Amino acid sequence: MRVLRWERPPPPVSDHPRGGRASQWDDVAAELRANPGVPGVIYEGPAARVGALVTKIRSGGLACFCPAGAFEGARRNRPDGVIVVYAWYVGDEGEVAS
Repeated sequence: MRVLRWERPPPPVSDHPRGGRASQWDDVAAELRANPGVPGVIYEGPAARVGALVTKIRSGGLACFCPAGAFEGARRNRPDGVIVVYAWYVGDEGEVAS
């Protein structure tokens, strides 16, 4: 049956405070928010395990890093083949972090 009805979808069912599902990065994001503007190493290890983490950090691709643009990140390759990911909180909704 085809239907067209104008209504907003209900919020997702989640016990995660910022919406979406909980992730392994929730505690890290909370610590970064508590220390605005201070870069921290959040991952060291093989590239296969990090995927597009920096993109998810910058774009708010994980609920804990929302809204998009609230966090910055950088990835560096060490000579020994280890990937290091840095992240820091820059503020959200026009807020200026010190």
